[in-house]
Amino acid sequence: MTVNDVLAMLEEEDFIEAEVTMSPPGDGQNSDEDSDAEDGCQPDHLNAAQLTAAAEFRINYGSQVVNSLDTDDGNSCETSDDEIDGLTENVLEVVHPPDVITEEDSSRPTVNDDSLTAAVPPATQHTWLKKDLPAKSFNSKPSLRVPKEPLSPVAIFNAFFDDETMEYMVRMTNTYARRDKGKHTFTTDVNEMRLFLAMLLLTGYVPLPRRKLYWENSDDVVNSAMSSAMSRNRFEELVANLHVCDNETLDKSDNMAKIRPFFSMMNEKCLQYFLNQEELSVDESMLPYYGRHSGKQRIIGKPVRMGYKMWVLATSDGYVVQFEPYQDAKKGGQCRSSAVSWGLGERVVLDLLEELPKESYHVFIDNFFTSVRLLEYLNDSNIQATGVIRQNKLAKCSIEGPKVLEKKDRGYYDQRTSKNGTITVVGWHDNRSVYVASNALSARPTSHVSRWCRKAGSRVNIEQPGLIKQ
Repeated sequence: MTVNDVLAMLEEEDFIEAEVTMSPPGDGQNSDEDSDAEDGCQPDHLNAAQLTAAAEFRINYGSQVVNSLDTDDGNSCETSDDEIDGLTENVLEVVHPPDVITEEDSSRPTVNDDSLTAAVPPATQHTWLKKDLPAKSFNSKPSLRVPKEPLSPVAIFNAFFDDETMEYMVRMTNTYARRDKGKHTFTTDVNEMRLFLAMLLLTGYVPLPRRKLYWENSDDVVNSAMSSAMSRNRFEELVANLHVCDNETLDKSDNMAKIRPFFSMMNEKCLQYFLNQEELSVDESMLPYYGRHSGKQRIIGKPVRMGYKMWVLATSDGYVVQFEPYQDAKKGGQCRSSAVSWGLGERVVLDLLEELPKESYHVFIDNFFTSVRLLEYLNDSNIQATGVIRQNKLAKCSIEGPKVLEKKDRGYYDQRTSKNGTITVVGWHDNRSVYVASNALSARPTSHVSRWCRKAGSRVNIEQPGLIKQ
């Protein structure tokens, strides 16, 4: 694999530690160069030659270790335990360790009604039967809140950046300028801070190559809205002193400590105006950023490949209910109360759901987050959940494998449900095989979807399981 492939894989995996050894790129003369960092070779700042170089890697998942060494033909890959069956072409699917169950945790843990993240992950030793998931009723569906009247964009903005938020920003900015920068005569107020934020928003939808151009008199860049609102020197002074935290109370273990108080305030506002919709989604969102910061991520294949990765809980119409910046797999939301711990994806889901009112929601997630034990725990917590699931997270489910499914007719599906009737897993053959698990939805009733059939040269209708349609 190339260095680029390894970095992309590690970004999506939950592991204890990893070692990556790079081959000298190109002629071997630039092996220690970095594209823009001065403090050594950082994985977020590798140049093109380094990213395309061959790499040897070793990943420790706890109970399994995966080794790979790229050879001249790029086809040599061996594992120390089980043979890896790739789910897609030319993609290495790394085998995760099975859920580790200690003697102390062999009994089913009691769900803590007060906290989702405090409990021990449940055991996932199931007997799987070829049947549909029995109908279940989840208690207390969310009571939908309806706004009294439609609000203008300005009114919505002011609901989040209200007087409390603005006064906090003013207080922290004044404190930083006077105490930390020694500018004892500096002062700002709520009205000026609102004007400053308005000018920042304007620079977002009327971009210029340099900030100082907004005050130029040239015909091609003149902007009277900016130049008449505030002088350039005053704007630059506010930019230099803007603060949303107290530097004397920073948590040094949190690389987002500078904006953590502001994030917390915004999360409270998001929850305050949440209309309590039942169907929610957990996924990642990238905020573009190209400067230097230890929290910056580089993800190949995304529309925004460089920036901050945010874990987001959102409604089906895009409203953000809760969000949390990703730092790394070892920081934040550890959720550890015994030798058995939640994985990164599982912790993200539990952390984002933690602050919601204790009602029955339906959460849809992708294969990075989904596991059988997470669905089982959410079921006991009165939360419906459905998600695409990786084959290596199926807790020894006896469902047909991808190689078997893809030999069947298009539209064929196989289903297995746990004997206790809490979890069902459906494997479906569409363009490729896909697996979906749920604690609330079943394969039936099925529906039909239209697909292009290359063999027939026309569109055909194929059967689609109900939970996949949802």
